[in-house]
Amino acid sequence: MPSLRMLAGTTAAGFALHAVPALTSVAPVRRRLLPALSGIGRPGHVALTFDDGPDRRSTPRFLHRLDRAGVRATFFLLGSLLDRDPGLGREMTAQGHEVAVHGWEHHNLLCRTPSATYADIARARDRIAELTDHELSRQQATAVGSAPVRVVRPLVNARFAASAQLSAQAARRQFGLPEQGRLALIVAGSWGMGDVARTATEVLATGCVEPVVVCGRNQRLYRRLRRFPGHVLGWVDDMPTLMRAADVVVENAGGLTCQEALASGRPTITYRPIAGHGRANADLLSRSALTSHIDSAQRLRPALTELLAAAEGGDPGADARIDMAGVVADVLTPMRWGWPG
Repeated sequence: MPSLRMLAGTTAAGFALHAVPALTSVAPVRRRLLPALSGIGRPGHVALTFDDGPDRRSTPRFLHRLDRAGVRATFFLLGSLLDRDPGLGREMTAQGHEVAVHGWEHHNLLCRTPSATYADIARARDRIAELTDHELSRQQATAVGSAPVRVVRPLVNARFAASAQLSAQAARRQFGLPEQGRLALIVAGSWGMGDVARTATEVLATGCVEPVVVCGRNQRLYRRLRRFPGHVLGWVDDMPTLMRAADVVVENAGGLTCQEALASGRPTITYRPIAGHGRANADLLSRSALTSHIDSAQRLRPALTELLAAAEGGDPGADARIDMAGVVADVLTPMRWGWPG
């Protein structure tokens, strides 16, 4: 009996802990314990928030009115709705509004398990991060005096964004890769820098993916991995197709290859980043929720499993941000008239 009472007490305590966030929906409790959450702040300040969007039928009207009034608001988005209209999410951030997470579906979280609640919120968080501007990069540029700042798409070959037109099975056949199973593409730039062999071994040890290692122009690395039980490639000319063949990308520098992976819509992990720009980029990309920075072999399998599960939601859609080449052309065209000859 004591053990049953202890079990019942533990269960009740667990349920109470799970239910605590729901108490914030009770207005008197919220005003008493969390006045800021109730909108009680400094006099003369009003915070506008909108929930449950984006919705093409109503959100553009709000954006138009807010723009005319010169007011910025916070939009709490549902991931499932954003998934249907990613361009509308980008319009919000392009106009300077803040976007935040309201979950993937509008469910009563009291009726869901803690793991299901986490999965719902994390899925929405990752989707919002994929589809909105790189706000941290904008903030960094503004902080050092750059103005105006425009967030643009990565300057990568348009074929990376168009690679979804090719099936993963067809892409795998082109490289002689297995058509079934999960593939993790391990990239380290054209030079194949970093502890790539160790990364490949640790990815293989997770047991949830088959590694595909790209050595680039690093012939020494290629020879070292000749007997590696995964798939080892040297220099690859057709990276857009190879990206399409993979389920997840593991990179170590946050450079061009990482941008290509993101443009392809591949979920990306930064693992064992190289010194200097690799570690700096890992921090920035992780804080922007564009990649997952994994700092230990113990966290590698859970991270890969989570990303693979999230990828079941499908492709992220077209990137509606400004084309960098267009920005450069806009700047250079007026200057052309002043050039000699």
